[in-house]
Amino acid sequence: MAIEIKNIDETKVKEFIGLIKNHKEIFIMGHKNPDADCFGAAVSILDFINSYNNNSKIILNHVSRNIKNIYKYINLKEKFITKNKDIDIKSIDNFLLVIVDTNRESLVENRIILKKSKATVIFDHHEEYFDSIKKAIIRFQDVDNSSTCEIITEICFRNKKIKKKIANLLLAGITVDSKNFSMNTTSITHEIASFLILNKANPLTIKKLFQQNLNKYKEKLDSMNKLKIIKKSIAIMTTEDSSLVAILSDELLNIKNIETSFVICLLKKKIIISARSLGSIDTQKIMQKFNGGGHINSSAAQVKSDNPKKIITLLKKAIRENS
Repeated sequence: MAIEIKNIDETKVKEFIGLIKNHKEIFIMGHKNPDADCFGAAVSILDFINSYNNNSKIILNHVSRNIKNIYKYINLKEKFITKNKDIDIKSIDNFLLVIVDTNRESLVENRIILKKSKATVIFDHHEEYFDSIKKAIIRFQDVDNSSTCEIITEICFRNKKIKKKIANLLLAGITVDSKNFSMNTTSITHEIASFLILNKANPLTIKKLFQQNLNKYKEKLDSMNKLKIIKKSIAIMTTEDSSLVAILSDELLNIKNIETSFVICLLKKKIIISARSLGSIDTQKIMQKFNGGGHINSSAAQVKSDNPKKIITLLKKAIRENS
């Protein structure tokens, strides 16, 4: 079965394949602290590229708890560069760089590689920002897509047979970023999900990949004790576990009368904020106040600070200005 999508620029697809064939080395990278969509997009693009050029690797500085299970699941350690020192920057020259799930210079895994790249391709579903990458020669970018995995399925695999593990990764990325198909989805999103299931993707396998261990589940419950409600429908919470930030911000919307959630975590000298909304508040506008971004319903930011109380005060001010 092929996906019948009308608005694909075949010229761009052919140009991308040409770039793959004409470069000695190919590097793939996403944003820092990758989630399932970013990781699934990177591995799926790697698989697509390998059809034309097997000399490709993924730059992944850290295997976080968020992707630990799916990293083990694909079992491709030899295809990952997990330390910057493993890249000899001076010796690489004729390489293609493929960036997934971000278009911002400040968020990529390795800015030195980006700076040196003479040929960059972007796959992304986020809005552009003040620090968006200007040097990309091809962009597959659409904010109307649920996820980068949706874009990659549509562009790269619509006429190809997909390996079972790749199909699972793509469906996992779509599932996570669309909040189980409840946000930022279209009829095409569901069509692509059906296509992946027909290609052996298994929703039960995906659910198992994201099961939490008991300690993490207890940590999540403990974090609930730090929940504060403002304006009757806005939840603000702090946690000490960075791997729980996105999970908690999603789950807070399951509480009756909660329309918007913000979860904050202090990580070394950096504060992570994850924001979610059912639509009553534009979380993207609020996160832009902290040089972050995303979508109306799902956004995030990282702030250089070691003072969570100050950030919470600034966050409450931003909420007042945008609600």
